[in-house]
Amino acid sequence: MEAVAQVAGETIAQQVRSFRDLSANVENLKREMKELKSKWLDIKARIREAERQVLRPKNQVLNWVTEVDNIEEDINSINSEFDQMSRFNLKSRYELGKKVIRMTEIVVNLKGRGDFDEVDVCPSPPRVLEMPATSTHGQESYEETLWRCLHDEKYSMVCVHGMGGVGKTTLMKTINNRLVGTQDFDVVIWITVSKDLNIERTQLAIGSKLGLLFGGDEDQESRGRKIFARLKNSRYVLMLDDLLEEIILDDVGIPKPDKENKCKIVLSTRFLRVSNAMDADMQFIVKTLGGEEAWNLFHEKTGEVVLLPDIQALAVEVVKECGGLPLAIITVGRAMRGKERKEVWRDALRALKESAVPEIEGMEPKVFRSLKLSYDCLEEDNIKLCFLYCALFPEDYPIDVDGVVRYWTMEGFANNVDNLEDASNKGHHIIKRLKDACLLEELNTNSVKMHDLIRDLAIWITSSSMKEGPKFLVKAGMGLKEAPKENMWEGVERVSLMKNQIERLPTRPNCPTLVSLFLQQNDVLRTIPSSFFELMPQLRVLDLSYTHIETLPMSLSSLVNLRALILRNCRSLMKVPPLGHLKHLEFLDLKECRGIGELPQGIGELVNLKSLNLSYLLRVTTIPCRTICSLSSLEKLSMIGTPIKWAKEGGLEDVNEGTGYSLAALATLTHMYKLYITIKDIDCLSQDSFHPRQLSSLRKFNFEFGKNDMDLIPLHGDKNLFVYGCEYFPPCCKIVQEYAEGIGIYECNGLKRGISEIAGHSLTLRNLSIAGCPQVDCIIDNGDVGHNIEWMHLSRLPNLKKLIMGHGSLSLRQLKTLLIDSCEQLSGTLSTMHSQVYAAYSLAN
Repeated sequence: MEAVAQVAGETIAQQVRSFRDLSANVENLKREMKELKSKWLDIKARIREAERQVLRPKNQVLNWVTEVDNIEEDINSINSEFDQMSRFNLKSRYELGKKVIRMTEIVVNLKGRGDFDEVDVCPSPPRVLEMPATSTHGQESYEETLWRCLHDEKYSMVCVHGMGGVGKTTLMKTINNRLVGTQDFDVVIWITVSKDLNIERTQLAIGSKLGLLFGGDEDQESRGRKIFARLKNSRYVLMLDDLLEEIILDDVGIPKPDKENKCKIVLSTRFLRVSNAMDADMQFIVKTLGGEEAWNLFHEKTGEVVLLPDIQALAVEVVKECGGLPLAIITVGRAMRGKERKEVWRDALRALKESAVPEIEGMEPKVFRSLKLSYDCLEEDNIKLCFLYCALFPEDYPIDVDGVVRYWTMEGFANNVDNLEDASNKGHHIIKRLKDACLLEELNTNSVKMHDLIRDLAIWITSSSMKEGPKFLVKAGMGLKEAPKENMWEGVERVSLMKNQIERLPTRPNCPTLVSLFLQQNDVLRTIPSSFFELMPQLRVLDLSYTHIETLPMSLSSLVNLRALILRNCRSLMKVPPLGHLKHLEFLDLKECRGIGELPQGIGELVNLKSLNLSYLLRVTTIPCRTICSLSSLEKLSMIGTPIKWAKEGGLEDVNEGTGYSLAALATLTHMYKLYITIKDIDCLSQDSFHPRQLSSLRKFNFEFGKNDMDLIPLHGDKNLFVYGCEYFPPCCKIVQEYAEGIGIYECNGLKRGISEIAGHSLTLRNLSIAGCPQVDCIIDNGDVGHNIEWMHLSRLPNLKKLIMGHGSLSLRQLKTLLIDSCEQLSGTLSTMHSQVYAAYSLAN
């Protein structure tokens, strides 16, 4: 007990001494820290002066400053702990006292180490590092645009967007070099990011440009703090070249550029999504070179050989095949430099035309490998397939967006969707992604094209020499008169021989892996060998449209996995063999097969059929009701211009006997969302022919009622109603107009008051066309109707005097386009039209 008491007594004595000395020790620590902080401030001032003179601080100086920064936070913590501590908590005061003594020793040590004779050791890295760069042939306007953006306070982050090899890096280097010798920015940092973005690698590269040294054990956050501290008071330009994915500035330590700090980030990318993710406030696309610029660049790389009489015409064609892509022009130009034999030039031209581009020296490693990076960065395999699929079309071919999306859907690329409408939406989204990646070029809102070399890239990826990717055989649009030999068909998954002059096909090609076969637009093709389809067990898509085939062989029924049979505009085709064995068929297109007199046998057994096009079958007059009604999966049906005898409402006994068809039968197809029909005998329609539930379930419809021999002006919108040759607007159409977005009225002799008689107070009507109605004297006569009409076409209305009769100041307030033709009495009153209407008329004419 005495021993314990003695130990306890000693401990208490120590605690008493710690308690008695703690206040004095804390005050001593504060004095020492104040002196250290003064020395720290002096050193920091000397560092700033060194940096101003483009001198790099010594590493030991920078490390000393960092140690002082770190210890200050610990001392603040001690002071706070001391201020809050109870004087009666002897144990805590004892522990704090030990901490104070230890920290004082550290401060004194730092103070002693802070006597530096010099803080700088050598010049810092140059403010702007000049880079080797070629001239920007034909891109001077882009250079000036980027230069202006760099000096415009409105823009803090600028994106240069364009396909691989188009000259983005050259443009960025030119701007970088223009900054050499200027005082526009404190520092210009160039970073090539490219594939596999790595934050650590990016930080090390930036640190090297800034003269920062990182310890081997420093983590991302520590490196980021140093970069941020170095840049936060600098007016910097960060140039990120070939950025393939978003980079988080905070993760790297980059202060966000804005109008206040006047810093700039310029990035180049192939992907528009990267620009959007980075919140670029200015972006522009770099396009390929025009003809003259392309030739000048090619001439520079080849030398005077291109001006030789035997060579010049061939050289011009070679340049065209490069598609204005600077990287390709430079590579081909260098490969052809000094080549004076025309045979060599002809061979190069052949290689370019036949997509055998890798035969040309340097094209594979320099051009294709660069372009392929855009393909490799497509995240999903099905998007890669969609891209490769576009190579099945001929060179420079305008690819119809809706058409190629249908092919993708037929192949099954649009996965995880439940219906054709969702598949179409997904396909259009994929088109957008391919355009944003510069792998497709937009021609207009409905079509795209592949750049020649991007198409060559796709064909190269799908060639037999490449180990990755599906195998294609593409000879589209090459003027072939004979199909490739049977041995070339083996092992391929997709074959495109479209748009040729092929007369004969192989007898029995062995194609166990063939999935898609394009034979369309061979207008001299008349026969298909009887055994042609026998060895194609996996075929899904068969397109024979726009050929002159007269019959189809019975071997067609062996295509048990066929999902799409496209026979559009096969006008010489007289009969289609039975289709009942094609249980997986989802798409059947017989549009404009004008020689067919009846539907193929077994069509009613195609329970998986989703899309059926029977438009303009001029010899088909009857469709058994049970045939279409059995197609329970049908989502799209088109029968425009086909003279089917529709059953009169109330006469369904004929329908049940299979001699007619009725709208009531169509209502049983519950998956239908798109319906296009022509009913020439309007007498078969009654006021109850259409049910609101049926109309509301249709997202798209085109209804043509009456006999029509005139060319229609197409109406915009998804839901359209056309009426021809009726005395008055038919009562059966009243319910349809409530859902229609566009209405066309033609040759209706009894119609007098336009919208007022046709659509009343319709809220959905956006487009209106009235033509050949001699009694119409005004379009609106009963107040404010036609509020939402945006587009109007008026033609051959000899009695039309006014658009709006009386008041109705809000009528036609949304009108943007007004087309008027052969309305003599109206033309003299145009100046008195409502100002909104007159503005629309003026713009349209």
